[in-house]
Formats: sequence, C-alpha cells, structure tokens
Amino acid sequence: MAQRQTYHIEVDEGTDYAQVFTMTDNSTGLPQDLTGYTARMDVKGLGYNSQSSVIIPITYDSTTSTSARGIVLGGVEGTISIVIPAEDNLVGTWYGGTTGTYDIFLIDPTGIRSKFIKGFFTIKPSTTVLV
Repeated sequence: MAQRQTYHIEVDEGTDYAQVFTMTDNSTGLPQDLTGYTARMDVKGLGYNSQSSVIIPITYDSTTSTSARGIVLGGVEGTISIVIPAEDNLVGTWYGGTTGTYDIFLIDPTGIRSKFIKGFFTIKPSTTVLV
C-alpha cells in the first residue's frame, strides 16, 4: 500500500468539486488494485465539537458497486474519484468557519483499514449566489 499523503483541498462555494487520486504500490510504482475495497471520507469543521461534527459524509460500498455522495473506486486502475456536488459546498452549512479537515480511509476485502490521504478542506466564499 502507498504511503499516506497530505493534500489540501480548496473549493469555490456553490461549485461542483471533482478530484481523482491514484493509489500506487510502493514497491512497484504500479497502480494498487482496489477491487473489493470500501472507502469512506468525512469532512469535519475545525470549530467547537469538531470531533463529532461531520459536515460532508462520503462513502463507497464495493459490495453494492454504488457510490454514495461521490466516491468511485477504479478497481485495477487504482483510482479514487471524489465528486462533491455544489449543494454540499455552501459556507452557510458549516460550523466554525470555512476550513475543516478531511481524510479518506480504504478498507480492503479482508477488513484491514488504512488512511490513504488527509488534509485541510476549505470552501472559499462566493459573491454570486446561484439558486
């Protein structure tokens, strides 16, 4: 499994966000096969009680092959695609400011959990409001 990375995400308020990460094998440099894996990503605010204040929950369950709130795992290609819709990127829904933290956990088919990536998640306020 690849080493944990740090990657800071910045999203303009009210816009759709998409990002693709690729997990590679440390020894070969080739993509890690994610077939049968499950993934979970949470974005939490930095404010009061941030340990329990999940702002954007995103999961992927490989047993149903469906994406819930925007994670798609690319099987043998080793890709982890994150898509967060505009309605989840609104500053008014955040508690404690517009910057929080996030991480992505991967659970392999045998149940072993590992943290793939982590960082700050910032929503940059917009002047124009799209309805």
